[in-house]
Amino acid sequence: MRNVKKIILPFLLTAFLALALGKQEVIVKAVSSWQEVDVNNDGKIDSGDVSLAFQFLGCPAFGDCPSQPSSPIPTPEQSPQPTPSPGQWAPCGECHFGTQIIGDDSGQFILDIASWPGFVFTGSVSTGAEYYPQLPGWTRGLGGGTLDHIRNKHNSAIAFNIGDQYECLVYGPEFGHGAGEEALHPEVNVVEARAIANEAGKCLMYAPAVADYEQHIPDQRGISAEELIPTVAQQVDMWGIQLGSRQEDVDEGRMSVDDFKNWLSQWVNWIKTGNSGVKIIVQMGIGERDPINNVCLPPQSAEYILEWRQRMVDLIDGIIIMPAQPCQPCPPNPSPGFPCSNDPMDNQYYRESLQVAKQAVTMVCGQ
Repeated sequence: MRNVKKIILPFLLTAFLALALGKQEVIVKAVSSWQEVDVNNDGKIDSGDVSLAFQFLGCPAFGDCPSQPSSPIPTPEQSPQPTPSPGQWAPCGECHFGTQIIGDDSGQFILDIASWPGFVFTGSVSTGAEYYPQLPGWTRGLGGGTLDHIRNKHNSAIAFNIGDQYECLVYGPEFGHGAGEEALHPEVNVVEARAIANEAGKCLMYAPAVADYEQHIPDQRGISAEELIPTVAQQVDMWGIQLGSRQEDVDEGRMSVDDFKNWLSQWVNWIKTGNSGVKIIVQMGIGERDPINNVCLPPQSAEYILEWRQRMVDLIDGIIIMPAQPCQPCPPNPSPGFPCSNDPMDNQYYRESLQVAKQAVTMVCGQ
């Protein structure tokens, strides 16, 4: 047993120990906001006090437990790989995986999981030209945030000789990200997007901002999501739902898992009411950036991704896994406002996020 000379407890725990042990007197020496406690009241502070404290409180995170040898915190390389029990996760084909290809790192991730086709998209025709010929069997999309963007994507795809190397145009207008008023009139503009897709011979995926339907359209036009979504859904083949703040709300305890599932189920019901055959793809995040310290943080585990997928699997057809974009390496001469970082540690966490995503896919789909 390690000879622990003292135990340090918060002030409130001192009162708790005195009550729990029936002591009339506890010898206390104040050390700032912490206390040294003679738990057994023998006039000295030693390992006997520690043992009694452990009996009532368990091993504190900041101290040594005399009954168990301490062990180093494992590094990522030492950490054991998750080993779920058979049947813990829904099968690969029940909810497909995918991502947005933004650069070489996300492109390599898709190539690494190319054996398990899902949905992949990019906003860059040249990126599509590089990767899409290597992804037969996938549903491949070229996307833009305005009608002009998606119209130009197909024309550019023909110029790059990949007009037959992708399946869907992805229309993702967002009021706060470039589309402006166009995003607030989907019952008109999605009809036009449908016409552009038909002319190109492509399916149409619609991926609006959730906030536009839940906040901006009701506030500015007085139309609810429940009224509008079924009408818009009639025009699309796939609907992309961005979890965004809902994922964060659940992770941080502001929203229960049951409430989240009710929210997602409501959206899916609205969409399916208008078009029972539409495919639902959910975009979720992995990794994050600390907005206060302006640094990226290590990614969550592969099991984190699969737990989120499991919550949604009976409602959706696939998930798009998106590492935190502000953490990705900056390309040469990025455009103003392009989310990226030149910090090597940020870039490392971004790449680790993709490795975690790859691990999640292989845990479900195989090696």
